[in-house]
Amino acid sequence: IDEAINLYANECRNIYSSIRAVLLSTEALKYTNLFLKAAYQFINLANDETDVRTALFLEQAALCYLAQPQPLIRKYAFFMSLAGHRYN
Repeated sequence: IDEAINLYANECRNIYSSIRAVLLSTEALKYTNLFLKAAYQFINLANDETDVRTALFLEQAALCYLAQPQPLIRKYAFFMSLAGHRYN
């Protein structure tokens, strides 16, 4: 599914299909407790011109850092502040 996300985002330039693939992939990763991989996928897709979409992906990445068995609180706070700054 990582290849599909890269294909949609980079070569096809179809942002809606890449968003759909990332949302499906991250939900599957969260279900299997692979929160770091889900956070990385959110961060990779957060490089967009749309500020609201980028802020939402950064917020979801921050929540993935917090939901781990040993939460990464500093990364959570950093990405939440990045999301707030991008939204503003």
